[in-house]
Amino acid sequence: MGFSKLLQLANKTGKLSVTDVIFTLAPRINAAGRIASGNQAVKLLLAKNFEEVNQISQEIHDHNETRKGLDKDITAEALEIIASNEILKNAKATVVFNKNWHKGVVGIVASRLTETYYRPTIVLTESNGKAVGSARSVLGYNIYNAINQCSDLLEQFGGHDFAAGMTLDLKNLEAFTKKFTAVVSETIDSKLLVPEIQIDAQIEFRDIFENKPGGIPKFYRILNQIAPFGPGNPQPVFVSKGVKILPASRLLKEEHLKLSLVQEEYPEIVMDAVGFGMGEWWKNINPEKIRTQKLMWFIHWKKITGMDFQDCSS
Repeated sequence: MGFSKLLQLANKTGKLSVTDVIFTLAPRINAAGRIASGNQAVKLLLAKNFEEVNQISQEIHDHNETRKGLDKDITAEALEIIASNEILKNAKATVVFNKNWHKGVVGIVASRLTETYYRPTIVLTESNGKAVGSARSVLGYNIYNAINQCSDLLEQFGGHDFAAGMTLDLKNLEAFTKKFTAVVSETIDSKLLVPEIQIDAQIEFRDIFENKPGGIPKFYRILNQIAPFGPGNPQPVFVSKGVKILPASRLLKEEHLKLSLVQEEYPEIVMDAVGFGMGEWWKNINPEKIRTQKLMWFIHWKKITGMDFQDCSS
């Protein structure tokens, strides 16, 4: 009952997918612990009557809305800190601190920062008189080992190659920042600071529909047979070249791209694409001037979700 109500509040209908679990259910369950108490999520899953389910689901839904607001605001503040400091902006690691940030979202914010400044990142705040925070790494760099080399300045820490958490005395904050930055600078390969997208195959839009637009593509049905995707079985990423952006494209909620796309050789096949969190690209998109694009994407039923794209016009 609890899952069904959360999905209803998120306006999700139809068959539940792995994507729905990852991007709809999981963030809401996590929001309970991030903003209030994880016990709320447990109570929801154990609830035996609709009244209790409705009440707790709404509370968790509201917590998730609060979490999204904090995520957005704190990320903006952290980016401003980096952008206003030339040394920090050009460093090989990021460490930012603000005593007023909500500790429940610092891990999310650290992940957000690596999307703009692709490098090992730590976001810290103050809690119970201590500095507490979360770390996120880049592919190929063991951030736990880097933090371990700074353990003399920490009260406790734990994690793995790609993420970690820590607690330290506020008086050690400056020393820890300097030491961690120095450790990363000395040990990271500069090539790891350049983000990469692993492409599985080049494909034409016509190959998806086999020249028969409409209906669930056979291509998608076959691809779905190797699902669910996740660690150890990542979702396939494809590249399509010679893609044109049509005038019907627009910006959604000031943060997502909604594109209508065609390949020059197959103008009869129009693909809808969503670039989640890629709203900043909108100002650079002019369908009248940009002739072709190289589009990296992964597929969902009834939509192509954009991963990244670049201007390939000459």
